[in-house]
Amino acid sequence: MILGDGTSVTAGLREATNTIPIIFVQVTDPVGTGLVSSLAKPGGNVTGFSNYEFSMGGKWLDIILEISRGVKRVGVLYNPQVGPFGKLYVQAINEAGMAANVGIEAAQVTDTNGMEAFVDSLSPDYEALIVLPDIFTVTHQKAIITKVAQRRLLTMYPFPYFVNVGGIVAYGVDQRDLFRRSASYVDRVLKGESPSALPVQQPVKFRLAVNQKIATAQGISLPATLLARADDVVE
Repeated sequence: MILGDGTSVTAGLREATNTIPIIFVQVTDPVGTGLVSSLAKPGGNVTGFSNYEFSMGGKWLDIILEISRGVKRVGVLYNPQVGPFGKLYVQAINEAGMAANVGIEAAQVTDTNGMEAFVDSLSPDYEALIVLPDIFTVTHQKAIITKVAQRRLLTMYPFPYFVNVGGIVAYGVDQRDLFRRSASYVDRVLKGESPSALPVQQPVKFRLAVNQKIATAQGISLPATLLARADDVVE
C-alpha cells in the first residue's frame, strides 16, 4: 500500500495505479477532485483523511474581530492555481463579513511580487488580513509574514506553525493528528480491509496558536480570553 500526503501527490498516485491501496492525508475536497466517489463510500483503491473545513473562513474572521473589534475591512490572500478551494473559503469569509458588517477584499496572487503588490495596495482602512491554506502560502510563509509586518497588519494564518516564524495568530487543522489517525487505516488495510469500504475521515482537532512577543512588538494587544484558550503561545 501507499501513504500519500497532499492533494496533488494523491492524484498522481491514483493515476499511477488503481489496484494498490492508497491512504491519503491532507487532501482537500477528495470528492470534488475525483479521488473518491463519496466520503461515506469512497469506492476504488483510495481513501484517507481530508484537511478541509470551509466554514473555518468564518472562524478566522471571528478571531480577528475578537482581537480588534474595530476592524471594518479585511483582505484575503490566496493562490487560485492550486485548485478551486480558495473560492469556497472566500465565500465563507464573505458571508461572515456581511453578518459582522466587515468589508472583504480577496486577492488572487500567483507569485511573491503579486503578494507584495496586493499588501501594498491595501488602503489604511484595511486593518487585517487572512491568509488561506494552500501550497503557495505555505511555501512563501516567511515572505508573507515579513511583508505584512511592514504594514503592521493583524494577520490570521491557516496553520499553527506560521507563528513559529513570526506570525501573530493562526488557527487550523491539527495536521499531526491527521497523520496519527492515518496509522489506523494503514493497519486495517494491511490486515486485509479494502479502502473502498473505509469512509473518508474529516478533521476533528484544530489548534489555535499565537505569538505574543510579535504581537507586542507590533503594538497589538491579544485578549486574555484568547491567550487562555490558545494551544500554543510563543512568548
